Amino acid sequence: MSARQLKIVKAILESLNALEGGQMTETLLHAEVNLRVTPTASRAEFEDSLQVCDSNAWVVGVQSKFGGLKLWNLSDAGQAARLEMR
Repeated sequence: MSARQLKIVKAILESLNALEGGQMTETLLHAEVNLRVTPTASRAEFEDSLQVCDSNAWVVGVQSKFGGLKLWNLSDAGQAARLEMR
């Protein structure tokens, strides 16, 4: 993982942690990440980093009942990874 991708991954985990167990749509999560990284993450960078988080089971994505939006939240493994990355 590159230093840039690590920054974006950390921002994803921190953004989801701030919800204290809540869920966030991918669009809002990307916006939150862009508040935490400079320069802002492109859509491709964000999606690649989110895929890293998902494949490591640091985040959990659930389809919304009321539309095609996927809701993301932080897993216990993601909480541990977030603390290790500090």
